[in-house]
Amino acid sequence: MRILFLHSATSWTGTARVFAAAARALGERGYPVMFVCAQGSEVERRVSFTGFEVVTLPGMGSWRREVAALRRLIRDRFIEVVFVHGERGHAVAAAAVRLAARGAIVRRIAPDETPGFGARSWLSLRLAAGGLLVSDAGALPPPPIGARMLEPEVADLGVRPEEYDEPAGRTVSGGRSSGGVASPFTIAVLLDGAAPAAAATALRAAALLAPRHPGLRLTMLGVGPGLGDTLRLHAAALGISHALRIGDRRDDRLPALRRADLVWVIARGDDAAWGALDGMALRLPVFADRQTTASRFVAPDQTGAVLPPGDPHAAAAGIAALMGDPARRLTMGAAGRERVARTWPLDAMADGFQRAAEHALDRSRWIV
Repeated sequence: MRILFLHSATSWTGTARVFAAAARALGERGYPVMFVCAQGSEVERRVSFTGFEVVTLPGMGSWRREVAALRRLIRDRFIEVVFVHGERGHAVAAAAVRLAARGAIVRRIAPDETPGFGARSWLSLRLAAGGLLVSDAGALPPPPIGARMLEPEVADLGVRPEEYDEPAGRTVSGGRSSGGVASPFTIAVLLDGAAPAAAATALRAAALLAPRHPGLRLTMLGVGPGLGDTLRLHAAALGISHALRIGDRRDDRLPALRRADLVWVIARGDDAAWGALDGMALRLPVFADRQTTASRFVAPDQTGAVLPPGDPHAAAAGIAALMGDPARRLTMGAAGRERVARTWPLDAMADGFQRAAEHALDRSRWIV
């Protein structure tokens, strides 16, 4: 079974990370795996040293060029299964598969994504066999029925918690030392590009805490273009400029998370899911807004808290309770680590992708 993962977008996101993790896991199981991305993109930089074959294509974004290049890869490398995201990716892969006269497609539906099955999707299913893959079984949409529709599958995200460990253990700060001198307490806030309203809630919560906790620090991760200046202006108006740190969206988030005492996820979709899993794997309490994907991963009062969206007072109260109780943070972190290891292992994610790929091997539905 020869598998190709197609990711046309140039920026590194949680969605790109899903395909990179799945490609790595399936490659470790012995399957020939190829990851196709745009030449010179941030995605290429991130996946170039991950242990599977990376093929970069110039001119991705041009529908005709992308179809032609993908057709050659499918034909020359005898590709049997193509994983894609989104309606456009499905259409590109369907045209390439049809022209190559071999293979089938699995379209992954990301969390919080509204799957579109308009005219383009119907045409894609007429061109080539296709199936659906979702992260949550409860979110599986009713697919269009057709002769080339494959059985849908579920593959929730997963990690290997042991890969998050460092040789030296972490120390847990308490927000204020016994001598009354402020000690740092860092909250890593995970965004997903442009989310000004959610980010403003985090800033207002920090402003409520700052007078009693001068050691509080807020690290914003995943800040999109143009949002950084808005956040700095808002922090200045609230009098907490000294407490705000803004990470580059292109940087790896894990080093910043390792320096944090608490993770607050206000991102959406795959970015939210990865944020919750990363935080728990690092033995950190995780706060999540109720309307985000991350809330599905958090066990309230056991591994973190689920907050009402847009309520800085509720967030500040929950954070303050943990700042003054290092032992509770350690307990929550340990429970989160155990929960993610038990419920969301990488092997289970790989199983879902493997099952979807095996459905796609039904040659009776291929165009030949």
